[in-house]
Amino acid sequence: MFAEELAKIRESELRAEELRQQAKTEARQALADARAEADRVVSEAGVLAGEIRSTLLNEGQKEAEKQYAAFLEQKRAECAAIIEKARSSEAETVGWIMERIVKRNGDS
Repeated sequence: MFAEELAKIRESELRAEELRQQAKTEARQALADARAEADRVVSEAGVLAGEIRSTLLNEGQKEAEKQYAAFLEQKRAECAAIIEKARSSEAETVGWIMERIVKRNGDS
């Protein structure tokens, strides 16, 4: 009977060692799977961040171009107004200059 009990104990110990090894193997696999999943998530996050960055840069570029075009149009309008004002007073200015020249030459 002692031999049977001893055999059962040894069998139980062997089974326990097998279970421990199996658990250790499963834990290693779970860790490897978790690392692989983490790497995948990080990689996807990097791709998503790149896409978001690209989208934001494109939107910023479009907005900058829009503001530049509006600014340029405003400055063109201001220049046209200055030119028009200069043209409208050109005849008067030429007359004034001619009057001064004639008076000087006439006085001499």
